[in-house]
Amino acid sequence: MTETTQKAASLSVSQSEVQDFLFTEARLLDRWMLNEWLELFVPEERRYSIALTAADDANDPYKLIYYVDDDAEMMRERVIRLNKATAYAEDPHSLCRRLVSNVQILGGSDESFEVAANYVLYRTKFGATDVYPGHLVYKMSVVDGKLAIQSKAAYIDTDDLYAQAKVSVII
Repeated sequence: MTETTQKAASLSVSQSEVQDFLFTEARLLDRWMLNEWLELFVPEERRYSIALTAADDANDPYKLIYYVDDDAEMMRERVIRLNKATAYAEDPHSLCRRLVSNVQILGGSDESFEVAANYVLYRTKFGATDVYPGHLVYKMSVVDGKLAIQSKAAYIDTDDLYAQAKVSVII
């Protein structure tokens, strides 16, 4: 039994349930179903952040540059703003495709457990495609028998500041 399998065994959810949940989240974001995406979170606990990962600073949260660090209210406001036609950076919406892989349950209990995954986001807008590779760290729980996200941290693993400056989508 691998270490990840042992950690997952203490939870009431399986590795495949967690993977399917993350794939569902990616599908909702790719289809710009942002209100439905918000519903995946524990409402009073939700938090969402995006940080640039520099190789030397990846393990020091005090040295990371955060593009986004939203609490529950800011997440709701971000979704409202991105759904409006006045969000000029995303009107019309970018074409997005997310690939999520290497999903691992890192441990915890049903009350709170951590999940890590890798991602690649392809964002196409006005004939140009930007690629954002990175990794995700989730704090999750089981609420009323369903998986829910407490917090999501997305780390952009690239040093291409030009493309990063154009991040106007939810990763």
